[in-house]
Amino acid sequence: MAEDLDIFLRRVPVAATSIAAGGGFYAKVYHHSWSELAAPPIGNHEVVLVLKGCGMARRTLSDGSKQAFRFRPGLLAVTPAGETQQISLSGESLAIHFYVAPSRLLSVVGRKFDLPSAFGAKDDALSSLGRLLSVEMLTGSPSGSLFSEHLAGAVLERLPLGFGQTETSDCRRERLAPWQLRRAKTLIRDNIRKSWSLEELAAKVGTSTSHFCRAFRNCEGIPPYRYLIGLRVEHAKMLLTVSSMPLSAVAEEVGCETVAQLSRLFRREAGKSPTAYRREFER
Repeated sequence: MAEDLDIFLRRVPVAATSIAAGGGFYAKVYHHSWSELAAPPIGNHEVVLVLKGCGMARRTLSDGSKQAFRFRPGLLAVTPAGETQQISLSGESLAIHFYVAPSRLLSVVGRKFDLPSAFGAKDDALSSLGRLLSVEMLTGSPSGSLFSEHLAGAVLERLPLGFGQTETSDCRRERLAPWQLRRAKTLIRDNIRKSWSLEELAAKVGTSTSHFCRAFRNCEGIPPYRYLIGLRVEHAKMLLTVSSMPLSAVAEEVGCETVAQLSRLFRREAGKSPTAYRREFER
């Protein structure tokens, strides 16, 4: 059914990935062209973020209500699970679609939460996360699976906040036990070349992925992927100052797939390129 829907909607998949550790969440990037269709109900919530393009979007929901908005980058459309809709689009666009299982959203919120229908909504946090995730998807996840999974988890946590649910103090209080935090940090520190996933790390310390990500951030002030990046950059700094290794070898040694990836992460953390950093110590 999903393949038929793609054809009728005249949308071409550009990138797709199953990215949220623990399941129940996946994303696709589509190029949309002018179209009109009757969309059957699906079992997941669908959240669409416009990345590029402008035009007019209209839909009629199962209760007969009609909605319309002039789409442009940054605007959102939300279709709750089980909803049917008649959709028409005038104009072309690039958009990222998030598909969220109700059970997964329930595990994040902690209680039943009915995601409201929305058409032309705006949420700056969701838009930023969606743009970052789409870049990762379209470029082959150069920052690693841990970063993509962090973004996916952040989208999941933001969805209820962006549509009426307030953050609970329980989430802010979640913490790892001291032994869990020590083990997680030791695993990452001793294996910085490894492409870690949140699911792997959570399993190593005996907790769920969603709890692990929130609790690690509450303990360290940064998410796991930032902790890993910090360690990689610090190790790269050491190699750049005490050895004459070429940048390609330094990148491989710290777990970066390419010199470009190393340079991007290094500049983000250190404020300068690896070459400029090495040059300072050669004077």
